[in-house]
Amino acid sequence: MSTPSVHRRYADPTQSLFVGSAVLFAGVLLGGVGLMQFLQGIAAVANDKVYASGGRVFDISVTAWGWVHMVVGLVAMVVSIGIIIGRRWGMVGGIGVAIVSAVSSFLFLPHNPAGAVILLGFDALILWALCDQLRVGDED
Repeated sequence: MSTPSVHRRYADPTQSLFVGSAVLFAGVLLGGVGLMQFLQGIAAVANDKVYASGGRVFDISVTAWGWVHMVVGLVAMVVSIGIIIGRRWGMVGGIGVAIVSAVSSFLFLPHNPAGAVILLGFDALILWALCDQLRVGDED
């Protein structure tokens, strides 16, 4: 027995295509964010001098944050598959992963400002698309 898809069907095919596309976009984007988090983590673990900076706001171990990024990245890539195939657990998990990703990116801001800001923007888009889809799906 498979889990039913949460994608809502609209009478207007254009609206149904838009909503489905936004969720697919969020799933693919979350997979990309997960990959970027994972690669950023590998760089931090392999050579913490890459992200060394003076006057840190948050005094954290770059190597430890590297492992956090790698774990968040792997979980994000798995959850993105659930989103792409339209499972509710994927969408709920995607919201949670996007929030954790945003927090970890915010805390990594002093070490990699450009990368962290890009990931924060992607996380915001993912949150918007998934929350909107779950809201619309709950109105049925």
